Order: sequence, then structure tokens, then C-alpha cells
Amino acid sequence: DLKLTPPIARMQSHSDHTWEDSTPSAEHPNFPAPNAPPLPPKPPTMIGGSVDPPKPQLPPRPTRQDDSPPPPLPERKPTVTRPARGVQQQQTCFSKIFSGCPLNINCASSWIDSSSRSQHILLGAEEGLYTLNLNQGMDVAMEQVYPRRCTWLFVVHNVLVSISGAAGHLCMTNLVQIHDKGGDAAVGHGFSRRRFSHTTKVPDSRGCLKCCVARNPYSDQQYLCAATARSIILMQWYEPMQKFMLVKTFESMQLPSPLNVFEPFVVRNEEYPIICVAVLDGDGDNVAFETINLNSSASWYQNPDSHPISVKTLCQLEKDTLVVATDNVAKFVNLHGVLKSSARQAAILSFDPPPYHVVCLQGSVLSFHKHGMQGKSLATRQVIAQVTDPTRIFRLLGSDRVIIIESRMADDPAAASNLYILAGN
Repeated sequence: DLKLTPPIARMQSHSDHTWEDSTPSAEHPNFPAPNAPPLPPKPPTMIGGSVDPPKPQLPPRPTRQDDSPPPPLPERKPTVTRPARGVQQQQTCFSKIFSGCPLNINCASSWIDSSSRSQHILLGAEEGLYTLNLNQGMDVAMEQVYPRRCTWLFVVHNVLVSISGAAGHLCMTNLVQIHDKGGDAAVGHGFSRRRFSHTTKVPDSRGCLKCCVARNPYSDQQYLCAATARSIILMQWYEPMQKFMLVKTFESMQLPSPLNVFEPFVVRNEEYPIICVAVLDGDGDNVAFETINLNSSASWYQNPDSHPISVKTLCQLEKDTLVVATDNVAKFVNLHGVLKSSARQAAILSFDPPPYHVVCLQGSVLSFHKHGMQGKSLATRQVIAQVTDPTRIFRLLGSDRVIIIESRMADDPAAASNLYILAGN
């Protein structure tokens, strides 16, 4: 079972006892100390023949009075249940990073400052964009770096991509510059106008509904796709300028409404990603994908009469492996939606209670539900990690680099929340 742990505090260990000096005396360094135990007898010397080795001597049996009670038996240690053979036990815990957060958080991610090596948690909330430095120790505090509503964010190198503002613009923010306290005259007073200069809006991105980021392992290129009500914006990461550059805007698009799914697929021999906008039931346990091919203007989504299924999670894990979470199951399929069967791992995992999101780790899958989390092994399908607390409501805020979780009291969901990161080995 998992456990909730308080914030890490600096602790010092003080010994309650002292060690006696048992080193030889300075006057006679080759002899033992006065109170040292006697030396064992020397073995017999062998001259011109063999000598039988001495028999081992047992220590004398301690004597006790007949009327004295027998010594008590040592305390029995609790039995430890070992995992079944083939199951790798996963030690996981929630580590609290902030108590009493008053924000209405929509999303979260993490970023490491390369100059100071400090780790920051970035929070996108209705009240704005906030940063939390985890290397501040006990004096950890949130700082607002952008006062506009944020509904989605993603970090690429030192650039924060977000959907911000009341109108939902696609924005780019330089994280190094907004965390440069030496040049900011308004540090300690919340937001400053100077920080506006480090955030730029992507043209014609007003009303942005969803965004996704994909890396092509065949070309080592990274792409950003954004969907508005009538268009899709395709951008590509340009390393020399450390920013996303516009590739093309596809106008007059007819997307599903509401747009519940907007995930990229990277396909061999295709330069740009293919966007999945809906998932349908297939034959048996298979699924079908409604996609938009950004490499060909002739392959548009034109099936408004289809009936998509409710998808909790859709993510491409490998070149030809995707995870699709629907209802209480997570399926592993190929790019055509066909179930992938393997002797090394399960093709379908079922969870109880049904999750609202799943996260795939190395050899396991974590499912997040309203009152906790459950982890299952891909090799054995057995539960290897679990936490359930009906008195609290848990919500996954981000899982890109660090798994960030919000916890609120179930009987008072409007009260301030606690923030945790999930750590395990």
C-alpha cells in the first residue's frame, strides 16, 4: 500500500551513546588493552610428523538457580508477505509538496532550471500561471508568473507552451527569463509587467480548443499541433532559435464537436504526425481510429455520423504501440487499432474501480480514480501498488515528466487542496 508522506525536512541525527576507546595503549602498541578478552591458544607445532588438530571446545553452560524463571522468548517478528514469483514489487509513495493550496488548478508540469538545477512545478489555474520551486526546502512558496487563465501547458526545453487567457490563445513563454530574478524589479510582489514581454501569442490561435506535442523518432523532429473551431495549426521546433515555428495552418476544418480526442500518431515514412480525433468500437476487442492526415490534404475527417466511444486515455507508447483506456480497461493496440498480444505482457488490463486516466510506466500501468490509485504489472496483471481513501478526492494534474496529484477532502471539495508528487522505484 501507498502512504502519504509530509514534506521533506532537514534532519540531523544525534547519537545517544559514546563508543569506548578499544585501541592498544601508546606505551605497548603490540599488546592488547588491559580489559581485552584472552587470546585463543596457539595451535600445536608440527615437527617431523603430523599432529591432530585440537577439538573445538564448547563454552561452559550457564548455570541458574532452580527457583529462577526461564528467560523470556524473543519477540516474534511480523510475517512479511512476499510478492508472487515474477512480480516486481514497486515501492511508491505520495510526497507532499504544498499544503493548503487555494487555486483552482487545471493542469501541471515540471521544469528544471539548467543554471541552478532547481526543479520547478508549473501550475496552470483559473487564477493564472504559478511556479513552485521544490529546492526552497521548508520555505517553499508559490509565485504567480502570468495572471491569465491557463487550461493546458507543456514544457519543451526552456519554453512553456500553454493555452492561456479568457479567449484561449496559444502562448509561448520563456521560462529562463521569467525566473531571472536578478532583472525583475517586482520580485516578491507577484506579477510584473516586465514578464509580459517573455510571453508571446501565436497569431490566429484565438479560441484554441486542444493542443498536442509529438516527436518523430525517425527524423528526430518535434511538432506542435493546435486545434481551433475551424482550423488546425501545425508548428515545428527549430533548435537554433529555441522556439516553435509555423509550418502550415489548415483552414476550413470540420472537427467533431465536442472535440474530446486530439492525439498525434507518428507513422513511418510520414513527415508530419497524423491526428486522431475519435475512437470507435472495432471487431471484438479491437478499436478503430478516425484520423486526420496532415501530410495529405485529401485525407480529412469527414464522418460526422460516427458514434465515438468515451476515451479516458489515448497515447502512443512506441512506434507501433498505443494504449487506449475506455471504461474500466486499458488496451494495447497497434496503429490500426488491432490488439497486440505478447507472451511478455498483457494486451488488456482491467481496473476496479474504473479510472478516469491511466499512466504507463516501465513494466506497469497506473490507473487513477476518484479516491486513489491502482498499479498493475504488465507481466502478471497483478496489483503491485494501491491507495484508496474514501475521505479524499484525488485528481491527476500532470504526468509528462513528474506525476503531480491534487487531493481535497471529500466532504468539503471547495476547501484548499494539498499537492503531491508521485515517487517510486
